[in-house]
Amino acid sequence: FTQEDLDDDLYGVLIKVSKELPKTITRRVESVNAGNVASVFSTTTGFDGLSLCNTAHTFPNGRQDAITGANTWSNRLAVDSALSPESLTSLMVMLAKQKSREGFPVDLEPDTLLLPPDLMPRASQIVKSMYQPFTDTNEVGNFGPGGIYKLKLVEWKWLPSTTMYMILDSKNTPFYHYWRERPFFNKETDYNSRVQKFTCGARFSAGASEPRGFAATPGA
Repeated sequence: FTQEDLDDDLYGVLIKVSKELPKTITRRVESVNAGNVASVFSTTTGFDGLSLCNTAHTFPNGRQDAITGANTWSNRLAVDSALSPESLTSLMVMLAKQKSREGFPVDLEPDTLLLPPDLMPRASQIVKSMYQPFTDTNEVGNFGPGGIYKLKLVEWKWLPSTTMYMILDSKNTPFYHYWRERPFFNKETDYNSRVQKFTCGARFSAGASEPRGFAATPGA
């Protein structure tokens, strides 16, 4: 901005605009990371060449599941379905039974349900209900105060899908974000022209390392 611009900025509009610059970094980071999560059903692939969320993952070097002898394993519902107590239970069991690359059980503790705002009301009914929701029985549900599973609901407004949902072990998530250069914001003044310049920037790497540590479905 020129000095004249700032002098004539009676209501501080230009200063407010400059303060919006750092928000562009936040928006970019959220957009990239949300895109990485949403693409696990299609374009983001793992070491086996399959999409990160798939029903037919393989073990490297011809290994098998050390417990069942199976050659493949899944971190996606066999039939993609809408959010329900049954689908969440299936994902919980699926995640708890994941094996290492060598085929042995791994210590995963599913604790987070990641989902878009569209699914938050229904998810809250499922995970906070003392009894089996959406039924007329008094059965204790798998989730909620009396259930065996405890999940933290994480609403992510940046998810491009309105139907997908994902269960994660928050301490062993395969999704990563590394700052190569942390966000910065600079203000400079050219003393000859008295023009003020505002700049911001950042560098980061984001993605997913492998298909273990989560189970998901694009929904229905």
